[in-house]
Amino acid sequence: RSSDKIREFAKAFKIRRLSLGLTQTQVGQALSATEGPAYSQSAICRFEKLDITPKSAQKIKPVLERWMAEAEARHRSGMQNLTEFIGSEPSKKRKRRTSFTPQALEILNGHFEKNTHPSEVVRVWFCNKRQALKNTIKRLKQHEPGTAVSMEPLTDPLDDLYTYKHNIYIYIYIYVYTYTVHFKIIFGYFCLRALKATV
Repeated sequence: RSSDKIREFAKAFKIRRLSLGLTQTQVGQALSATEGPAYSQSAICRFEKLDITPKSAQKIKPVLERWMAEAEARHRSGMQNLTEFIGSEPSKKRKRRTSFTPQALEILNGHFEKNTHPSEVVRVWFCNKRQALKNTIKRLKQHEPGTAVSMEPLTDPLDDLYTYKHNIYIYIYIYVYTYTVHFKIIFGYFCLRALKATV
């Protein structure tokens, strides 16, 4: 049957291609240059997997037979002839692969389990966070290396007001419950000075 012949040829074609050290891309590029774009890498892949219609297989089979015979003949005469026949496969510049630490992967997997599709809000937040961090680092770099950073704790004005009121209550209490008139006058004088110093 024709289907059995196609199946046997597809299997044999793949074996012969691999024995020549050729990729599907190389075969597709060579055939596309001579036979047209219909014989691309994807067409070769579908043929070897028999993922095409019987009519298409019958059409592509004689083209592949003729091309493979010439490729094997050039291989026997020298590898350089085969290279000239098929052309060179363009090298693809691979992107640098991103690597994560185990701790980062654990966090990422945890978030992925909760939500596999981050919303636009999350992406915008990350963008804003990166920009804010970048601006902070830029401001820190602008400071002179010898500039000392003040480590004094910040005081709350409400705390000062509370201390001021507390001192008034103490002064009034001592003044009221002191029985000596002269002591009251002297003590009152020092209280006023102390309160003015506090303010």
